[in-house]
Formats: sequence, structure tokens, C-alpha cells
Amino acid sequence: MKRQRDARYFRGLLVPGDRVRMHSLGGGLILRVGKSGARSWVQGITIKGRRKDIGLGSTRKVSLKQAREWANLNKYRVLTGHPDAVVGIADMRWQDPSTVPYFGDFVRAVVESRQDLKRDVQRTHWISTFENHCRLPYRKRINEIRRQDIIAVFEERVEGGEILWKAKPAAAKLALQRLGYVFTVAMGREIITENPAAEAPVRAALPRLRSNSRIRHHKAIPHTELGAFLARLAPSRTAHSTILFLALTATRRTEVLEADWSEVEMESRSWTIPAGRAKTNRDQVVPLSTAAIGVLDGPHARSNGAGRIFQISRTAVQRVFADSSGTAHGVRSAFHSWCQDAGKSREIAELCLGHRIGSAVEQAYARSNLLQQRRELMSEWAEYLGLQ
Repeated sequence: MKRQRDARYFRGLLVPGDRVRMHSLGGGLILRVGKSGARSWVQGITIKGRRKDIGLGSTRKVSLKQAREWANLNKYRVLTGHPDAVVGIADMRWQDPSTVPYFGDFVRAVVESRQDLKRDVQRTHWISTFENHCRLPYRKRINEIRRQDIIAVFEERVEGGEILWKAKPAAAKLALQRLGYVFTVAMGREIITENPAAEAPVRAALPRLRSNSRIRHHKAIPHTELGAFLARLAPSRTAHSTILFLALTATRRTEVLEADWSEVEMESRSWTIPAGRAKTNRDQVVPLSTAAIGVLDGPHARSNGAGRIFQISRTAVQRVFADSSGTAHGVRSAFHSWCQDAGKSREIAELCLGHRIGSAVEQAYARSNLLQQRRELMSEWAEYLGLQ
């Protein structure tokens, strides 16, 4: 009956007027009616202590029920610590809406609808988690899956005869978190009433993992040996110049490989990684040392200063490290270790690495990006490597 009352109330509001009107429908959901009569859904929600209005689409494309589902999903995302709420109309569809989707179809729909997964590689990583570690539920519809099915996923034997939960604890924990999210979305869409992948009961049914298990880090060339390794690279080769630029900026491999000439300002000697590609979801200004600018000369000549700077694959970059004890990501670790050993400011080092510092309150007050201090530190780093 409540749904019918909502629908009747909604229809009574669809009248044009002499001003924009905002009608509250409860639960933070608002119907916006423009002067022309154009109507859309808006959600009022508090994110990190600040009120924000999120557009959920036109009433012509999104039903009242769908708008409520998106609003509930947004609330869940905020409560569980996601930096942003989901924004958009109901993209999660399957071929036959009258039937409950199979697990695999629903997973893909959920992943495609997540707007915080900005790059294809992120979506691919999510899908691979389910396809590599959660194959058992693929034979069932989303409402047929029970907690025992989820437990069976982590009790499946992998190479070596050990169960997944103990053989690959990091991957298993990530899979459990993502399964929990998928089933929570299914609850929001009223497909199921209980989350079979709720973390606490699933963990309780599985063997307890040792908390003192060894943490595996990315392999890294020690900073004392990194300069000698880089000295053997030829800037004329694309893979080598990519690694040199990565080392001199201490940025991530994906950020470097996706770098575009439009993001580089030679005069101000800076490179701005747009928020859509930065891990912090903010524009990241990277200071370029004299050595970093010099590395760009070769790619600039090859591409004529247009398009991607380093037109090469991730595999080709990693292949350069084949005969060493390091990885591309390990270069960032070497930079961090050098900063610690050299007594450099932790705050400036973390900003150079593109990390957020402190709590949300501290970040709100710390408005400076300390660009000049970071520029000086990166110049010192280039000199230490023997490249400046």
C-alpha cells in the first residue's frame, strides 16, 4: 500500500509552475519540478559532514522505485566509507527483467554501474576476482545462493591441496568483501532479503588465519643500487625512458603510461594527473625536475608533442626489470626508503607519492600542496640517482 500511496502522491506533483519546486518524498529523495514541468530525481545526502545534492536522472527514464533503490545504495556507499556516493540512473539491467538474474550477469551489471571504477583496468580487476575465485555461484540465480555456497567458495581446493581461504588469504579476503557488496546491492534492489556473504558469519565458519603471517611486498631495488640500475638504461628506448620518468617522478606505472602531452606544462615544469586517473580522486600536480624534463625530450620528438607520452604496454615496462630484483612499483618504495634514511619530511614525501595525509579534518584544513618543497625534494632525489 505504501508504494501505491507514493505513486499517487508523485503524480499529484507533476504540475508546471512559475518557479522550480523541490518536493521531499522521504528518505532524502526529492522530486524536482522545473518551471517548464521538466522533472528529475534528486537525493539530498550528507557526505563527510557536508550536505550534497545528487542527481538521479529524469523521471522519464527512472521510475520512483528505481530512484529509491539508487538512493538506498548511495546511503550504503557513504556509510561503508566510500569517498563518493554512486551517481546515475539505473544502468543495472539484464535481458529478461521478469526473471531473477544469474550471479554472473548480476555481478557484471553491478560492476558496470559503479562510477567510482573510472578505468577499464579497475572494472576488469573486479570481474577477475569473481571469475578466478568465485566460480561456484555462477551456476545459480542470485536469490538461490545461500551462505553455505559462499563458504564453499573459500573451502575449494586450489593448487597444493590447500583451501583458498588459507592458500591465498589476501585474495580470499578481497573476494569476500566484493561478494558482500554485490549481495548488498541485491538487497537494495529487493531481490534478496539477507546477505549470504555477510563477513562475520562467513569468517566464523572458516579456519582462523594467523595474524602474524608474513606480508609480501612488491620486489624493489634498494635505493642504494637504483642509481646504478637506471644508469644502464638508454633514454632513446621507449621502455627505458618510461622507467626513468617513473623513477624521477615517483609516480605509479599506470599514471605514467596514461600520461598525455596535454597534461604537461614545460614552462612551469609540472605534470597534472587529472582526478579521473589519480588514486586520490583529486588533480595531482607533479613537479618535474630538470632530469625529468630531459627525459621527455625523446618522447616529444617521437610523438611531436601530441597524444600519449609513452606509447608502450605495462608488460614491456616490467620486462626491463626481468634481470633485476625489482618491479616498477618497487621504484616508489625505493624513493620512500631514501626519504626515510635521508631524514626528509614524511609529509612532503607522502605528497610526492600521491598519498592523502591525515584524517578528513586534517585534509580539510591542509589546503597547500607544498609544490615548491616537493620540487626541491624531487631535484635532490634526481641528484642522488645521478641523473640530475
